[in-house]
Amino acid sequence: MARWKKYLMFLLIFILFIVPANFFTGSLLFKSSNSHGLSNDYYIVENGRPMILIRNICSMIGAGIEWNKDTKEILCTKGIVEIKMALKSETVYVNGVAKSLDAAIQVKGGKALVPLSFPWKDMNIGVSWNAKKKSLTVTKGPIVFFGDSLTQGFGLKKYFTSGNLINKGVSANTTKDALKRVNDVIGNKPDKVFIMLGTNDIWTLREEEDIMDNYNEIINKIRSACPYVEIIVQSVLPMGKNALARNPDVSNKGIESLNTRIKDMVKVCSLKYVDIGILLKDKNGNMSDKYTKDGVHINSSAYDLWAKKIKDMVQ
Repeated sequence: MARWKKYLMFLLIFILFIVPANFFTGSLLFKSSNSHGLSNDYYIVENGRPMILIRNICSMIGAGIEWNKDTKEILCTKGIVEIKMALKSETVYVNGVAKSLDAAIQVKGGKALVPLSFPWKDMNIGVSWNAKKKSLTVTKGPIVFFGDSLTQGFGLKKYFTSGNLINKGVSANTTKDALKRVNDVIGNKPDKVFIMLGTNDIWTLREEEDIMDNYNEIINKIRSACPYVEIIVQSVLPMGKNALARNPDVSNKGIESLNTRIKDMVKVCSLKYVDIGILLKDKNGNMSDKYTKDGVHINSSAYDLWAKKIKDMVQ
């Protein structure tokens, strides 16, 4: 067997038996390995203490990171949390508030390294070092899905490999109902929140202005309590002809108008917007019969499309 084939086989065995199973889930454990350099992707050890490659960790946890060549500063962002730092400094600024580190920020090989005392908790991230095992553990909060019966019926574990998913969908909920129980979301200290609300508001003919007031208050409450959270707002789904026949005061034009308002809110608040409804429409702009029986609730084929659309975000 050629040398490269032997090496490839050894590498596959290493991945299967050395890298822990939770490497691929919401709780990430990275073990040091001099022979394969796995540790060098995330940290190096100096004088018995880890120094962590900030860009790689930020990429892993979904945080933004930028280098300002003019001020020679690094800006790390997660949600509305901004952490500003300068090279060779032992002080970082979290939304303008100074916090001290136990070692200065370093640069090696063109990459910035920060000590374990970096304010990870401000981004709702747990980072710990086991000196005996020489292993770094990184944990983050759960991903919460918040909505009505459409969300409640979403079998998350069927579609996503992340083991830290919470479904907070409740049948018949309006935005007003969801606002009353938003603490159910906040109490989980989520890393991400996916929101889909508005169908029952439309069905009960609630004024668009009231819906948007509730939406804004939901967003503000989540952000105020969890400034590190990433919020993904999903479109209100169109209704099928069966639902429109039962409630002639409802129209998909009204849903389109609400979605336009929601998109405007998302832009102003610097959130993410995902149009799920466009995946389910027929040529007339109604929800296609192949995705629904009653014109409101969706079947497994629709959930398949929904899951595929957001799959890369659920990690």
